[in-house]
Amino acid sequence: MAMKLKYPLSRLYPWGYRTLFGVLSVLGRRPKHPQRGKGEGADKMKEIKQVGCVFCDGGCLLAAEVDSEDIKLRPLNPKTPAICPKALALDEYRDHPDRLTVPLKNIGKRGEPRWEEISWEQALDEIAERLTAVIGQYGPQALGVSEMVLNHGFGALTRRLMNALGAPNYLAPVELCMGNTAQVCRTTFGYYVASLWDKADLVVYFGQNRGPERWPAEYLKLKAAQERGAKLIVIDPRRSETAERCTCQAS
Repeated sequence: MAMKLKYPLSRLYPWGYRTLFGVLSVLGRRPKHPQRGKGEGADKMKEIKQVGCVFCDGGCLLAAEVDSEDIKLRPLNPKTPAICPKALALDEYRDHPDRLTVPLKNIGKRGEPRWEEISWEQALDEIAERLTAVIGQYGPQALGVSEMVLNHGFGALTRRLMNALGAPNYLAPVELCMGNTAQVCRTTFGYYVASLWDKADLVVYFGQNRGPERWPAEYLKLKAAQERGAKLIVIDPRRSETAERCTCQAS
C-alpha cells in the first residue's frame, strides 16, 4: 500500500534533510572572513576550532587554526599527538579542481551525460519530488540508502529521515566493520564497550593493523599500554606492523 505524506518531503524533516545535503555545499570551502592584515592584532583574529577528522573511522580529534587564507591542523591533545597524512592532505583534497562543491544535474541522454550546475534549492526540491513519487507508487520499501556514516554522525540524520518515511533499507560500511565488533561485545558482555587502554594488561587484535598512518590515536594508546607492560596478542596470518610489536602472533 502506498504511503501518503501529510507534507511535502522537503518539509517532512527539514533540518535533518537539508542539513544532510546542505553540509555538502560548504564542506571544506575556504572560510569567508574579511581580509586580515599582517599588522598589529592580526594573530588575535585567528580562530581555533576543535574538529574531528572524517577521513577514516578512527575519528582523530584535531585543532584547526583558521584564518582568511587557509586551515592548519594539529593534534588536539599534545599527549596523544595523533595525526596522519590523510588529514595533512586537507588542502589537496579541499582545493582539488575535480572536487564537487555544487549540485550538478545530468541533462544529457542515458549513456551520454551532460552536467549542468543547479542551485541547492532546486536540487532538494527535485530530489523530494522524485522520492515522493517513488514512495507514492511503490511504497517506502522501494527506497534504499547507503552512506559513509562517520561524516553524518553515524547515520543519525539519514536514519531519522528514513524512519519518517517508513523506509527500512539502510546500508552502511558499519555493517562490515564496527557493527560486527559491537555485536560481539553485545553477545559477550551485553553492551558495546570502549577500550580501557590505561588499565588493560592484555590486548588482543583479530586481523587489525595499527600504525602512525592507520588509526594513529589508537596506535599511540596501544604503544603507551605496551610501554606500561601490557601484552599484545595478534591473530593474523599477515606479518603486519602491529604483528611486529606483538608478544605472540597466531596465524
